Amino acid sequence: MTTHRKRSGLRRKKSHEKQSQVSGHISAIASQMDASDVGQIVERVSDPDEACALIEAIPAGYAGTEALVSALAEKFCDKSVMKSARRLAFKLKNAGIEVETLNAASVGDSLLKKERFSDELSASMGPVMDIAGTRAVLFTSHSPVKGIHAGIGMVSPTEGIREFVFGPLPKKLLGSMVQEVDSAAGPLVEVDLSLFFTIMEAACTAGSQGTPSALAYKEMRPFLLNRVQGYEGPIHADLRDESRQRKDILTSSEAEELFSNAPLNMWIPADYAVASYMDKLNEVRQSPLTLSNALLRDREREIEDKLALEIFTPDRRNSIADILYETAYFHRKRGEDRLKRLALSAAREMDEGEGGMSNPAIRLLVSRVLESNADETDADMELEENTESGLILAP
Repeated sequence: MTTHRKRSGLRRKKSHEKQSQVSGHISAIASQMDASDVGQIVERVSDPDEACALIEAIPAGYAGTEALVSALAEKFCDKSVMKSARRLAFKLKNAGIEVETLNAASVGDSLLKKERFSDELSASMGPVMDIAGTRAVLFTSHSPVKGIHAGIGMVSPTEGIREFVFGPLPKKLLGSMVQEVDSAAGPLVEVDLSLFFTIMEAACTAGSQGTPSALAYKEMRPFLLNRVQGYEGPIHADLRDESRQRKDILTSSEAEELFSNAPLNMWIPADYAVASYMDKLNEVRQSPLTLSNALLRDREREIEDKLALEIFTPDRRNSIADILYETAYFHRKRGEDRLKRLALSAAREMDEGEGGMSNPAIRLLVSRVLESNADETDADMELEENTESGLILAP
């Protein structure tokens, strides 16, 4: 009897803790509704309980009520969500507000029926692999009539669709394909279809339209067009607002911590200007003039700062900031709160701060560029020396 009471008490405690967490999360969403579009709001709602709580918390006079509730009902297709929608419709009607979609007597039944006979769509993305925003994408459509169709590839919203294939797929192969992508360019996280569609459209616009990969996406595109809308404003507006409110300043050690995690540990900006600056650095270091260590370091910093400003132009910093906000979103989806916070700090400073070596993230990336080019130069010199000495034998 005592054990049963303890278990019951533990269940009630866990239930209360979950309700408190949901309440705090929903309050935060509700307070930012006017600054977010419906797709961004729905993306932050993870289960039917949160959907019900949000429907009850919709502020009076919110212009997007009808669209938001319909989107939540369609996303979760849960009876409790349908009941919350009907209760809201009744409440609004008593207040003299007519909301046509919600007032339909069969709002729940019609949505359930629609979901039952519609294709079930899902999308996943991997972490951003490089500074161009390249990431793995996976899309699946489960249809009771057409079977499974899947799209898989690597895309960049700034450089286009690099690789992409789409077509019917036997069910027994889907699991192994997901594992393969997850292992090669993951971990994959499930994302909101609106976010997926926005990224794919940007990649399609940025790249060549006639490649096999672009044509494969255009073949898949109709599966999304009738069901999904892309974001009208910048993606992850809620994360951008959070970073501005926190105003955290990224330190050098925090930049090291953030960029030491895969795949950010592989981020190296590519720029043709680097070679000329490497030559300038070598000229200073090999100058016949005798410079003190302090003066030599000042000259090196001056050259490095000019390189940083040339590589990280305002447009490029804005582009990298967008990618860092996506990185923060990825960490949030995985529950990695500290890395999410560091990514937000780096994104805000990249977006709003000064360029040059005063930015810890830029300073780290410039250091990587110089080290990478120095390694390549050393390797080329070693190859040239070995060739001249006859150490490399022809096959």
